Amino acid sequence: MRLASLNLPCIIALRAPQVGDAVVQQLLERRAALERQLADHNAQIQEYQAAWERAKSEEEGRGGGAVDAKRWLLVRGLPEARELLRSVFRVACDHK
Repeated sequence: MRLASLNLPCIIALRAPQVGDAVVQQLLERRAALERQLADHNAQIQEYQAAWERAKSEEEGRGGGAVDAKRWLLVRGLPEARELLRSVFRVACDHK
C-alpha cells in the first residue's frame, strides 16, 4: 500500500497546504484532549491503588488477609493465590 493512497489527516495536510492549518489544528486539539484523558485516567488509577493499599493494610492490621483461614476458602484464581502467598511470606519474614 502506498503512503500517498492513505487518506490520513497528516497526509492531507502535507499534500494540501491551504487545508493543512485547519487539519493540524484539529490534530493538536485531539492530542490535547487525549493527553487530558490520559492524565485523568492516571489520577484515577493512583486513587484506586492508594485505596487498595489502605484496605490491604487495614485488613492485615486486624489479623485478616493471608493469615485468615477463611480467606483461603474463597480463592478462585492463580493471580489471587499468588498475592496471598506473597502476603504469607511477607508476614512470615516480618515475624522471623
